Amino acid sequence: MHSASAAGRCRKRGGEKSSCAQGGQPELPGSGDTGAQIHAYTGAAYVPASDCCGEIVEIGEEVTRFKVGDRVTPIYTQGWHDGLPTLELRTKRTLGAPLSGVLQEYIAVPAEDAVSVPANLSDAEAATLPIAALTAWSTLQEGGVKPGDAVLIQGTGGVALFALQFARLAGARVIALSSSDEKLARAKQLGADVGINYRHHAGLERSGQRRDTRQGRGNRRGNGGLHPGQVARLTCFRRLYRRSRIRRRLQGGDSLARGDRTNDPDSGIAVGSRARFEAMNRAIAQHKVRPVVDSTFPPGKSRGRIPAHGAGQAFSARS
Repeated sequence: MHSASAAGRCRKRGGEKSSCAQGGQPELPGSGDTGAQIHAYTGAAYVPASDCCGEIVEIGEEVTRFKVGDRVTPIYTQGWHDGLPTLELRTKRTLGAPLSGVLQEYIAVPAEDAVSVPANLSDAEAATLPIAALTAWSTLQEGGVKPGDAVLIQGTGGVALFALQFARLAGARVIALSSSDEKLARAKQLGADVGINYRHHAGLERSGQRRDTRQGRGNRRGNGGLHPGQVARLTCFRRLYRRSRIRRRLQGGDSLARGDRTNDPDSGIAVGSRARFEAMNRAIAQHKVRPVVDSTFPPGKSRGRIPAHGAGQAFSARS
């Protein structure tokens, strides 16, 4: 559900300690590594991008998790398999920065740092999972979302749309915020119960829509164009706003992403572990969830597409 995904014949191989010349296939750096030919990725010599889906073309002699021909995605935080991430994992072991990214023909990663993709997804759809989907999944897990709860999503970016889909799976009510009526209409097609164009509601706390946030316990997920002060006035966000650390950050205009480097919901979600990724993939396969892919384009066009994605041009009202 990254709204922009690239699909092509890209191969991918070359991890943090192995690089690959264009068109070349490097040697596996270790016996526990896998080499994958990438069919789709999101996000192009520093190599950017963190999300991809590829087919394994070679495995180390000690690898038992996968076989040649399997479709896999590497995990964003290499080495984070379960529990909470360490500071070193969060600052030094993430693909795309500081580790070499996936926008290349081949990559090599430890077999323990990749997961199988849901069989019901295409390569392009699976390439959207490692960050956007897992961040949304982890957020709802941390929030303990259950049937009857209310989940507020801000904007219609990748994380927000996955949160919408996962919240609906959990039986929650979804309220979507956006500055575009067209995008809100499409969000409702995906299952949002309420759509609010915040440009039409300067004082959201006085809006009649406020009642909708009180029909279940409030949870916030997603990203959008609201100023932190506006977000803080939303009823469903007040529970977190009352906590002193959050209050200080909001009043100072800082992003929640600058919080402590744990998965404490007060200080931001660090995407998710391999164990959570695998649990999410099981749910996607069981419930036939299909990520929203706005567009696909060849690898050579990635440079021109990244600014368009950042400008909010994805997720149009087309069906």
